[in-house]
Amino acid sequence: MKTACILFLTLGAVALVAGDDAPAAKRQVVSLATVVRLAGAGDIDIRLANERVAEQDLTRARLDYLGIVTGRNRAQFLLRRAIAAEAVVAKRKK
Repeated sequence: MKTACILFLTLGAVALVAGDDAPAAKRQVVSLATVVRLAGAGDIDIRLANERVAEQDLTRARLDYLGIVTGRNRAQFLLRRAIAAEAVVAKRKK
């Protein structure tokens, strides 16, 4: 029985293996590295999804603000038109 240990470093994954099981352990390390890499990709996907939702929320807020400003401008225009029409009526009565 061998007591020596072999250390594999593959894509950031580490495994300590006893003697004869080295090839099997290397496959496991590579599989583990693949899982770690995919998990990292999953984290990136989640981050991008969160950023996308944040962008959508920001766009929605900007559109809401634009709607409010447009409504205010429309109301101000209608008020000024009504005041001007009132002034015209007042001039005609003189």
